Amino acid sequence: MEEYQAVIDYQPELIITCAYGQKVPNALLDYPVYGCINLHGSLLPKYRGGAPIQRAIMDGEAVTGMTLMQMVEKMDAGSMYKKREVTIGEDDTYDDLCIKLMNICKVMIHEDIPAYLNGQLPGVTQDESKRTLAFTIKKETEKVSFHDEPVDQLYNHMKGLISSPAPYTYLNDKIVKFYKVRKEIGEVMEEPGTIIPLKDHFKVAGNGGYIHIYQCQLQGKKIMDAKSFLNGLHNISELKFD
Repeated sequence: MEEYQAVIDYQPELIITCAYGQKVPNALLDYPVYGCINLHGSLLPKYRGGAPIQRAIMDGEAVTGMTLMQMVEKMDAGSMYKKREVTIGEDDTYDDLCIKLMNICKVMIHEDIPAYLNGQLPGVTQDESKRTLAFTIKKETEKVSFHDEPVDQLYNHMKGLISSPAPYTYLNDKIVKFYKVRKEIGEVMEEPGTIIPLKDHFKVAGNGGYIHIYQCQLQGKKIMDAKSFLNGLHNISELKFD
């Protein structure tokens, strides 16, 4: 028996997906009388693919949203029925944006899907010339660099991965993951990667500013506040992040 047969056995009139991230077999796409629709986490045709929420933050977007769309054989390429926007705040992380988009989804399920079923939302074809891709996050994407990335870009990179899968870099060949950070733009006198202890946290020198670290995780340890992290280090002045 095909894996999707269990779904067909329910004899669905409509199939809805959200954050599914995989192609749906044609046998399922063609079955429901009202079709298969998806709540996609971007303003299509921007950010088609498996990581639209992360990529929007990492690219420094100020606005994103949800798109109610028709599912077709080609990934995220179907007609669009409704878009709803949300703003991406200066310090919004992946977790923060997920909550905003989840709240939008609730509205769309209660208001837009009934309108779709009643034929009140005519589909709009996506403009292929405006298509961008949101490639799935890979291990190499999770690594950040205080040396190579300007602070604005670095901050967006980190926020887009907090708290899952969490951005990381190396300190003395050990992985350190970051879970709560803020940026400070300004002149930097120290070498990138330099740790500067502060009263209740620490900051790290970068290119064009600093990243303030409030919560992190050393390889093999639990997530901890920045002060506890520093207390476990020796010869801090000699240590530098990658």
